Amino acid sequence: MIKPVCPHCNIDLRRDNSQKIFKYYCFKCFGLATHITSLKKILSAENKQALQLQRSVPSQIKCSLCANRMFSITLPSTDIKLDLCKYCQTLWFDNNEWKIAQQVHNPTESLKDLNNLNYKYGKILIEHEQNKDPYKIEQAEFANNKIKFCMALLGLPSELEKDNFLSSPIVTWFLILVIMLVSILGFKYDQWYLANLSYDSGSKSPTSVLRMLSSFFVHANYFHLISNLYFLWVFGDNVEDFLGKTKYLFLLTVSVVASCLLFSKFHPQHSISLIGASGGISGLIGFYIMKFPKRRFIALTRFGFYSMPVIIFGGIFIFSQFLYALIELTGSSGIAYSAHLGGLVVGIVFSFLLNKENPA
Repeated sequence: MIKPVCPHCNIDLRRDNSQKIFKYYCFKCFGLATHITSLKKILSAENKQALQLQRSVPSQIKCSLCANRMFSITLPSTDIKLDLCKYCQTLWFDNNEWKIAQQVHNPTESLKDLNNLNYKYGKILIEHEQNKDPYKIEQAEFANNKIKFCMALLGLPSELEKDNFLSSPIVTWFLILVIMLVSILGFKYDQWYLANLSYDSGSKSPTSVLRMLSSFFVHANYFHLISNLYFLWVFGDNVEDFLGKTKYLFLLTVSVVASCLLFSKFHPQHSISLIGASGGISGLIGFYIMKFPKRRFIALTRFGFYSMPVIIFGGIFIFSQFLYALIELTGSSGIAYSAHLGGLVVGIVFSFLLNKENPA
């Protein structure tokens, strides 16, 4: 059974058994999911007909119950846009939308009781927030994310909230597949791959840009490969969904090139081969940090599992990469932290440029 998820907060909806109309609510935004028949109960015959005849357009959110794309409809006698799933007939009300429906359409006593329902949930939320550690992860969240908590046990970043994409991240999946195939072949023919696909920090050949891009797909060993693919899976799908496929590939390409160029600046007197997807992935991480600062990661401490806001994770990650890049200058590091730093800068700058292009 699919657990209902808030289309805005990406958290599990809570079921309410005390009301006959609204069955699910969001603990954070107080959005409500119900069947369209609940709305029709409070509409006049004329408004019901108007609701059936109007044309719907695709919405920007997915259905809480079946995860299909919802469609935008207009609440009769108002300018309010509601979200309707044509597959399961689920209707989504934001916190202010059901209040307007209540005021305009003279609702039944059951719908009037939603004022008390909203007050009750608000009171529960206040008491709950006052009595708990804001970063402590509850047992219920652990039960729903066992795999993610296992990743956290290994020290890997793991998102606490569920993803609710508008479209499947097929570019990220395709890149993971190609990188895996190319790298595994590279383990068998490592000398040829290093000679023809790696990036040489001292190269001034016209084909250097092509070698920058090809180095993204080659890895040194299985640990190098699996760790990079995991980071691409965690961060790439969200960034792809946010940017769209074209801008996502553009950001990734520029990040790869910038990571190689900064690596060359760090080693101007040496000819060192650079391989791995981490430079490009760092660009995705930088963009993710700036665009999803309130998302939470699972962190394991001596006191149990806690949630870490992405902005804190990002600050630690950026500082560590800068520090390790300084160590790299001494020649005592076998990891290209300077390449990570180059990608990070591109991702952060790209997020600011996108803000200027599409101001809120």
